[in-house]
Amino acid sequence: MSPQQNTRLRLILAIAIFACPALGSTTILLLRARSVVAPAGRVQETSGGESISIYNILKIGRGFRLYQDPRNPPFYPSTLYNAGFYRFYSGIARIFAGSTDHTIIALRFTTLALACLGLAAIAAYSLRRSTRNLPRAVAPIAAATTILAAIATSLGGTTGWWLLTVRPDIGASAFGAIALAVALTLGRDRPVAAGLFAGILLAAAWSFKQSTIFLFLGLSIEALFHKRKNFLIALILPVAATIALCAALLGPVYRYNAFFASSLSSFHIANLVKLAVKIPLKGALPLAAAICSSPLLKNERFFQSDEASILKTCWWITLIGGAATCCRDGSEANYFFEFWTVVGFLAVAQARIQIEFALDKISHPRPATSTVVLAAIALGSIGLEIARPALPNRFGTVYLKLDDSRRTELERARELARSRSGAIYCRPALWGLAWDLPFPAYVFDDYPYFQRPAERRGLLNGGGLESLILNRHFQLMILENDDEDTLQTALKAGYRDAPGWSRIKVLLPPESPRSNLANRDRRRN
Repeated sequence: MSPQQNTRLRLILAIAIFACPALGSTTILLLRARSVVAPAGRVQETSGGESISIYNILKIGRGFRLYQDPRNPPFYPSTLYNAGFYRFYSGIARIFAGSTDHTIIALRFTTLALACLGLAAIAAYSLRRSTRNLPRAVAPIAAATTILAAIATSLGGTTGWWLLTVRPDIGASAFGAIALAVALTLGRDRPVAAGLFAGILLAAAWSFKQSTIFLFLGLSIEALFHKRKNFLIALILPVAATIALCAALLGPVYRYNAFFASSLSSFHIANLVKLAVKIPLKGALPLAAAICSSPLLKNERFFQSDEASILKTCWWITLIGGAATCCRDGSEANYFFEFWTVVGFLAVAQARIQIEFALDKISHPRPATSTVVLAAIALGSIGLEIARPALPNRFGTVYLKLDDSRRTELERARELARSRSGAIYCRPALWGLAWDLPFPAYVFDDYPYFQRPAERRGLLNGGGLESLILNRHFQLMILENDDEDTLQTALKAGYRDAPGWSRIKVLLPPESPRSNLANRDRRRN
C-alpha cells in the first residue's frame, strides 16, 4: 500500500470513528422527536419532574404567583428551580397559549434548541482549532471530523431524552458551553471582556438551575491559581450580582423554595455507583475520546497552555461536583451535564489528534493505540443505537407509544375528569395538564425531592399528600396501574376502584361529605 493510500485510509477511519456515533445519536433523537409530537407523547413524561416544571411555567401565564409557600395545603406548590428558567420558558408558552398540547410540544423543542446552542459553541470553537496548520486539502475533513465529535457528545446517549424534556438542565449546560468557549477563545487576549461575557453567560446558567455552578468554580479556581486577576474579577461580578439580586428582590418565599426546599432530598452513594456504570455506557465514545486527548493537551498544535489548564481544571471540578450532587435522591445523569460540556471540548481535540495521526504528524505509539480503542468503541456505539429501537425494553425508551386500549381509557378518563367538580388528582400530573383541567392543580411530581423529605421532617402543614387522600379531599383520582403506594393509601381511605378500567386506575371517593379541606377549597374557587 502506498503512503498516499495509507493516509487516505487513516483519514477515512478518523472521520468514521466519530461519524458512527454521531449518526446513531442523531437518528435516535429524530425518532424521539417524532414520538414527542405524536398524540401519545403529549400525555407521557420525557423525564422525572417534567410535569411540575410545565405546571409552574403555565402558572405564570395564568396569573398565579410563581413562588408560593410549598408547606401549605391543599396544593403544596413547590417551585424548586430558578426564576430565569420559568420566565424564559413562559415566554415561549405564551405564543401557544390557546392549546396546552401545542404548548407542551413547543416547550420540549425549546430545550432542544438550547442544546443546539451549546453544540454550536463547541462546534465553533472546534472549527477555529481544527484546521490550524493543516494542508488546505485536509482542512474540510478535519472540520467535519471535529463537528461530528461535537454532535456525538451533545446529542448522544448521555443527554438522551433530556434534549426533549421541559427542565432547566440542558439550557443551563448550553449557557455553560458558550461561556467556556468564550473563556478559551478570548481569555488570553481580552481577559476583561472574556471574563465579563463568560460571567454573564454563567449567571444565565445559574438563573436556570442553582446547582449549575461547577464550570464557574472551575474557571474561577484556574484564574485564581494562575493569578489572572482581571479575568477573575470580571467573571465573578455578573454571577455574584445575579445571585444577590435574586435573593434580595424575589423575597423570602423564593429563598425558601430555591435554597432550602431544593436541598432537602437525602444522599445515597448507590446513586453514584449506578451512574458510574450508566454514563460510560451511554457516552462511551465521547468519554473515551476525552480521556485519550488528555496526555496531548500540552501540545500547542491543539491547545495553548492556558487553554489546556482551563480544560483540565474544569474537567476535575465538574467531575467531582457532578459525582457529589448526583448522589441526591432522585438524581440522574443531568448532574453531569457540566462535566459533559468539558468532555465535548476534549472530544473535538481528540478528533483533531486523529487527523494529525492520519497525516503522520504524530509519531509516538499512543495515538495508534487510541485509534484502535476508539474504533472498537465506535462500532459498539453504533450497535447500541441500532439495538435501541429493536429492543426498547433493554436499552432505553425510543418511542412514546400508547396502544389502542390504553389510549381509549385515557380519552374516557379525560372526559370524566372534565365533567367532575371538586378536587381531581392525576398521577402523572401531565395527564391533568394536557387535559386542561382547572388551575391551580395538584402536582406532586417533586415527591422524592421535596414532599417526602419535608413530610418526614414535619415541615408540611396539614400532613401533605397522604393526609389529603386519607381525608378524602379528592373527588376523583386517576393513577397509573403500577402506582401502588398511592393506590394503597387511597384504598385505606375508602376510595372505590371504579369498574370498567383495566389499563389505568380510576378511584372514586366513598359516599360521604367532603373533608374540611375540600370544602375550604371549594369556597376558595
